[in-house]
Amino acid sequence: MLNKNGPVMLDEETRLDSVTAFSSYIIYNNTMINYSVEQLDCQSIYNTAATYCNKTIVQQ
Repeated sequence: MLNKNGPVMLDEETRLDSVTAFSSYIIYNNTMINYSVEQLDCQSIYNTAATYCNKTIVQQ
């Protein structure tokens, strides 16, 4: 449903572009619209997302 409706703004800075699922993986493709790649700490974003996703999956 998300891919069908096109990109969706999650907040003022984050656009959800698409979602892909296969096997036991879900891949969310986001764009941080107010930042260039040089301004982002990609490792920090990865660590935060991994921690959040792991907690969410374990709780369910």
